[in-house]
Amino acid sequence: MDRAESAVFFGLLRQVICGTELGESERNELSPRLACALMELAARHDLAHLAAAAIQKTAPEISQDVAQAVYTAVYRSEQMEYELQRLCGILEGVHLPFVPLKGAVVRQLYPERWMRTSCDIDLLVKAQDTDRAIAALSQQGYERTEDNSTHDYCLRSPSGVHIELHYTLRQDGELIDADPVLDTVWDCCRSVDGWEYRLQMSGEMMVFYHLAHMAKHLLHGGCGVRPFVDLWLMESKLPVDKGALEQMLAAAGLGDFYRAALDMSRVWLESAPYTDVTCGLEEYVLSGGAYGTSLNAAKTQAAGGGGRLRAFMEMVFLPRENLQVIYPALKNRPCLAPVYQLRRWLRVFDKNKRKKISDLNRARAGVTDAQAQKTAELFDGLGLPLDKK
Repeated sequence: MDRAESAVFFGLLRQVICGTELGESERNELSPRLACALMELAARHDLAHLAAAAIQKTAPEISQDVAQAVYTAVYRSEQMEYELQRLCGILEGVHLPFVPLKGAVVRQLYPERWMRTSCDIDLLVKAQDTDRAIAALSQQGYERTEDNSTHDYCLRSPSGVHIELHYTLRQDGELIDADPVLDTVWDCCRSVDGWEYRLQMSGEMMVFYHLAHMAKHLLHGGCGVRPFVDLWLMESKLPVDKGALEQMLAAAGLGDFYRAALDMSRVWLESAPYTDVTCGLEEYVLSGGAYGTSLNAAKTQAAGGGGRLRAFMEMVFLPRENLQVIYPALKNRPCLAPVYQLRRWLRVFDKNKRKKISDLNRARAGVTDAQAQKTAELFDGLGLPLDKK
């Protein structure tokens, strides 16, 4: 898709997010063929419902085939909101402090809640409260679906909604300098009106966590367009102590990334001019979709100087500090690290995980020196660290 066609895509987003009418040139470009291509692009970024809503308004004669995306998003939104309120009621009832995260909070900033979809519900509890939280949810029919990861437990609600119960905001060791800031989250929370134990982060912590999470996903192949829309809405609507945010960003080395991500959001939602960094970032993000691609992930590996063998070994052998988060008993018995590595292999090397590893290794073999250099320059411009051991 060329720049003129992608301009129509972002014109559609501006129409539903900002209320800005599609320009005449963009409107003239919007043929049934292009509408189909834009819907495919939007679907890869979990934004098909927004593109469909804009097409319905702009070109009703070609909107019939896309209307279902809006209906599905509205249904998903109502389902998620109902489940969120049920979860909050359970944790409030057992007097357990918790913080809704990500889509559960950001959707309140959109013109309408259904415009911000999500595939799960994320909540943060204190690490020492995880057993009590899981016990309370289990009594209400929630089921554990897998072992805990380095940052959360996964559960499924009686209605089938995926729940991620976080006990830390740390980003899997990807952004070490950000971890001390993220660890102060409980000092940056206050009660939500009408609740005693439901808390919300300060505006600056919410922006900081959002940026750290974006950065982690970019380092693994892409984060999609939606986080940039989220950031733009946070910047527009959240009360944020700018001085405190700048201090947090400086401590974590994320100041350059914050400015680049904000510039990208303004290109897409305010028609701001492109820079060399935002040109490269747009190409990387659009090609990666909502969850990144093996090719983009392979490019970041190559840009960081990692060979194929080293990349494979890092996927297979989890660092002990991460492994002991999954298996706390390892903290006091480090000699058992090989045993827990084996236990992890038995758990994670299912069919889907094996395919992901295979796809990444195959993509890594095809990355050229020119692609690696271009990716290295992009991340250097973003101020994000690539492992260059």
